[in-house]
Amino acid sequence: MRKRLPSRERRSCVLKFPTERNGSINCYPKRRKRRIVRYKPLKEKEISIKMKIELTEKEVKATLEILALGYYIVGEGGCSQEKRKDYDSAISKVFGEYLQSMENVAVTERKIELSVEEYLDDVEDCLERYMRNNLLDNIAAALADYQYSVKDYITEVEQYSKNQIAEDMYLRVLTEKGMSAVHIEIADFEERVNQEFQAHKENIEKVTGLKKEANEKFLEAIVARIYELLAEHHMTVEELSERSRISLPILSEILSGNCNGIEWGMINKICKTCCINFAEFFTDDAFEGVYETAFFKEK
Repeated sequence: MRKRLPSRERRSCVLKFPTERNGSINCYPKRRKRRIVRYKPLKEKEISIKMKIELTEKEVKATLEILALGYYIVGEGGCSQEKRKDYDSAISKVFGEYLQSMENVAVTERKIELSVEEYLDDVEDCLERYMRNNLLDNIAAALADYQYSVKDYITEVEQYSKNQIAEDMYLRVLTEKGMSAVHIEIADFEERVNQEFQAHKENIEKVTGLKKEANEKFLEAIVARIYELLAEHHMTVEELSERSRISLPILSEILSGNCNGIEWGMINKICKTCCINFAEFFTDDAFEGVYETAFFKEK
């Protein structure tokens, strides 16, 4: 016969007393552990928005000018590096898309950079006016804050009103007279400016002389390096001229010591002819003397 299950009352009594399992006595049946589920916070996903706008040529030009102008102002404003990345990405995408639509070639970062500068030049007058007006506003506000400082404009109503009136007065005077209205007292100002200028002038002359010396050493090292490559590859000057497609008169003039007309493109051709890169060309022992000059040591 099947054993009859105990009633609800009897079952409750049974669970209160020790039970024997596999020869061991447990005071109470084991309770099932409650499972705690921890949900990880969802990461915020960046939403991609596709925009398709038809603009006239003038509207496109105006949009690019505004973008270039805003990019410059934001950059000069000293925003955080993280925020700057967003602006870099945005302007690169917009200008990149514009350049790709204009010419069917791969767009490089250099082209985007040049394009931003080009459109920034077109709004240079607007930028100068903005900076000048912004400067006057800042000077007026700073002078008013110095004269009538306000910590809480809600409780210090009278002080705040004086601050605003003073700012308006300062701004009117600055707008009418410009920087001639600003006077800063510095003892022996003219004399100190002349002293600083003289020191600056002497430093420029010194650096110019050191730079000239280093440049001469650099050109000498280039000639020495080319002769080394000729020896390594068992080539004559004529053969190098023919293989690199550098005019023989120009190459001969360079090797004679007159390197003033040398261009980076010529060195690149020589490197390709000798199967080396720029780094291998300039890391030779011939250039050690260049970095030993006073120009590089003092820097």
